[in-house]
Amino acid sequence: MNRKVGLGIILIATVGVLVLTRAKNAPPSDLRDAVGEESQAPEINTNIPAVGGGNAELPVPTPVAVEEKQEAPVPANSPMGNFGVVSAQDSDNRKNGREWVVYRGSSLDNEAAYAFLRDIGVSVSVNLQSSHPSDLELCAKYGLTCRKFGIYPFDRVSLTRSSEFQAAFRFVLEERKAGHKVYIHCMKGKDRTGALAAALMIRERACVADFNKAKLRDVIEKSLDAHNFWRRNYPKWHAEIIGWVDNFEDNKNWLCKQ
Repeated sequence: MNRKVGLGIILIATVGVLVLTRAKNAPPSDLRDAVGEESQAPEINTNIPAVGGGNAELPVPTPVAVEEKQEAPVPANSPMGNFGVVSAQDSDNRKNGREWVVYRGSSLDNEAAYAFLRDIGVSVSVNLQSSHPSDLELCAKYGLTCRKFGIYPFDRVSLTRSSEFQAAFRFVLEERKAGHKVYIHCMKGKDRTGALAAALMIRERACVADFNKAKLRDVIEKSLDAHNFWRRNYPKWHAEIIGWVDNFEDNKNWLCKQ
């Protein structure tokens, strides 16, 4: 009897050890649950705060007025691409008794372009293309003085040192002073036209009073971008144009020359 009791006790003890061992080795239920959650893809919060607060919806950009001194409205329905106003002085804001506007855009590719310039009062066309002359017959027909200053689209040549660029700059200033409405263009109205427009804008803003370089640089960069200046193809020209602002003291003589 005692022997049976002893064997029973040993058997019960053995079973107990086995149960305890399994319980010890098995992960607790909360750990198993945690492991299960880790194996699942985490829930992604799609309501990600945007910079400055709010939800990460891309805001619709507000159009920025690039040329801050643009008094003249841009005529609608221009047959030329990239059309716009560089600078203007209307009859209600005259300082020298004369009214003038400088427009910009792409080349005059058809008769409608010449007629359009006449209809908006332009009397002078400045062509910056190196190998595409204006149609002199159409210039005469629509009462335009057409001048060509051939600037090669090659940014290894400095604009500041280009005799053609400097001549075009001086010519536009003379025509503007005479009270004429001027149209400047190259082929697409982007790069060579953008450079000349930038020089005119810098002169207008920096040569008459103290100015903030950072603000003027921003105006010029926005103007170049708005008219699709091709930075990738003309990085040196772009740097040179911005340098007219950043290093204004070194460029003041030609930009502000009377």
